[in-house]
Amino acid sequence: IYPSWSEERYMQLTDIFKLDPKRKLHRFSKGMKRQAAFLLALSCMPELLILDEPIDGLDPVMRRMIKNLLFQETAARELTVVISSHNLREIEDMCDHVGIMHQ
Repeated sequence: IYPSWSEERYMQLTDIFKLDPKRKLHRFSKGMKRQAAFLLALSCMPELLILDEPIDGLDPVMRRMIKNLLFQETAARELTVVISSHNLREIEDMCDHVGIMHQ
Protein backbone atom coordinates (compact mmCIF):
# COMPACT_ATOMS: atom_id res chain seq x y z
CA ILE A 1 0.00 0.00 0.00
CA TYR A 2 2.83 2.41 0.85
CA PRO A 3 5.30 2.67 -2.03
CA SER A 4 8.02 4.18 0.15
CA TRP A 5 7.65 1.60 2.97
CA SER A 6 11.04 0.65 4.43
CA GLU A 7 11.25 -2.77 6.02
CA GLU A 8 14.75 -1.92 7.22
CA ARG A 9 13.49 1.20 9.02
CA TYR A 10 10.58 -0.81 10.45
CA MET A 11 13.01 -3.33 11.97
CA GLN A 12 15.21 -0.54 13.38
CA LEU A 13 12.22 1.15 14.98
CA THR A 14 10.89 -2.15 16.33
CA ASP A 15 14.18 -2.53 18.20
CA ILE A 16 13.99 1.06 19.48
CA PHE A 17 10.37 0.94 20.65
CA LYS A 18 10.60 -2.62 22.01
CA LEU A 19 7.05 -3.45 20.91
CA ASP A 20 6.08 -7.03 20.18
CA PRO A 21 5.02 -7.07 16.51
CA LYS A 22 2.92 -10.19 17.12
CA ARG A 23 0.80 -8.55 19.82
CA LYS A 24 -2.61 -7.16 18.83
CA LEU A 25 -2.87 -3.36 18.84
CA HIS A 26 -6.08 -3.35 20.87
CA ARG A 27 -4.15 -4.99 23.74
CA PHE A 28 -1.63 -2.12 23.91
CA SER A 29 -1.88 0.72 26.43
CA LYS A 30 -2.53 4.26 25.17
CA GLY A 31 1.20 5.03 25.23
CA MET A 32 2.08 1.81 23.43
CA LYS A 33 -0.53 2.55 20.74
CA ARG A 34 1.06 5.98 20.29
CA GLN A 35 4.48 4.34 19.93
CA ALA A 36 3.12 1.87 17.39
CA ALA A 37 1.63 4.74 15.40
CA PHE A 38 5.03 6.46 15.28
CA LEU A 39 6.73 3.22 14.33
CA LEU A 40 4.36 2.67 11.42
CA ALA A 41 4.28 6.32 10.31
CA LEU A 42 8.07 6.64 10.22
CA SER A 43 8.46 3.26 8.49
CA CYS A 44 6.37 4.63 5.62
CA MET A 45 9.15 7.17 5.01
CA PRO A 46 6.76 10.08 4.35
CA GLU A 47 7.87 13.46 3.01
CA LEU A 48 5.25 15.18 5.19
CA LEU A 49 4.18 13.99 8.62
CA ILE A 50 1.11 15.57 10.22
CA LEU A 51 0.79 14.95 13.95
CA ASP A 52 -2.07 15.79 16.33
CA GLU A 53 -1.03 15.83 20.00
CA PRO A 54 1.90 13.53 19.18
CA ILE A 55 3.30 13.02 22.68
CA ASP A 56 0.03 12.86 24.59
CA GLY A 57 -0.11 9.69 26.69
CA LEU A 58 3.65 9.09 26.67
CA ASP A 59 5.90 9.02 29.71
CA PRO A 60 8.78 11.57 29.91
CA VAL A 61 11.41 9.10 28.70
CA MET A 62 9.35 8.14 25.66
CA ARG A 63 8.54 11.81 24.95
CA ARG A 64 12.25 12.57 24.79
CA MET A 65 12.86 9.56 22.54
CA ILE A 66 10.06 10.56 20.15
CA LYS A 67 11.40 14.11 19.96
CA ASN A 68 14.89 12.78 19.21
CA LEU A 69 13.53 10.49 16.50
CA LEU A 70 11.70 13.39 14.88
CA PHE A 71 14.87 15.52 15.01
CA GLN A 72 16.86 12.71 13.39
CA GLU A 73 14.25 12.12 10.69
CA THR A 74 13.97 15.80 9.78
CA ALA A 75 17.76 16.17 9.61
CA ALA A 76 18.47 12.95 7.72
CA ARG A 77 15.61 13.02 5.20
CA GLU A 78 14.45 16.63 5.18
CA LEU A 79 11.11 15.43 6.54
CA THR A 80 8.55 18.17 7.11
CA VAL A 81 6.55 17.73 10.32
CA VAL A 82 3.36 19.67 11.07
CA ILE A 83 2.25 19.42 14.69
CA SER A 84 -1.09 20.38 16.20
CA SER A 85 -1.05 20.73 19.97
CA HIS A 86 -2.68 22.73 22.72
CA ASN A 87 0.45 22.44 24.89
CA LEU A 88 3.08 24.72 23.37
CA ARG A 89 5.57 24.16 26.19
CA GLU A 90 5.90 20.50 25.27
CA ILE A 91 6.67 21.12 21.62
CA GLU A 92 8.28 24.57 21.52
CA ASP A 93 11.80 23.11 21.43
CA MET A 94 10.86 21.07 18.34
CA CYS A 95 9.51 23.86 16.16
CA ASP A 96 11.11 26.20 13.65
CA HIS A 97 7.85 28.05 13.04
CA VAL A 98 4.75 28.44 15.19
CA GLY A 99 1.27 29.43 14.11
CA ILE A 100 -1.48 30.08 16.61
CA MET A 101 -5.17 29.73 15.78
CA HIS A 102 -7.73 31.66 17.80
CA GLN A 103 -11.46 30.78 17.66
